[in-house]
Amino acid sequence: TFPDNSAGFIRAVNKSLRYSTLNRVQVISFTARLNKKQIFKEGQRIKAPLADAWSCYRGGLKPCGKCESCLRRIRAEE
Repeated sequence: TFPDNSAGFIRAVNKSLRYSTLNRVQVISFTARLNKKQIFKEGQRIKAPLADAWSCYRGGLKPCGKCESCLRRIRAEE
């Protein structure tokens, strides 16, 4: 659903970075193969400040709770 979170997107970004940087900058995603529930559980395991994480794709002072990203996060927290 979110192509910017896919392995293909990461490969494309890294290909672009090879052309635009000389110091081998690359994007590494430790969560690309995880679903939202797995990512949330891993965040809890490592005691990440999940209350400070933002999943919402809409602008605002707080997550909307209605967009697909918010709904996935809500399900992941269950």
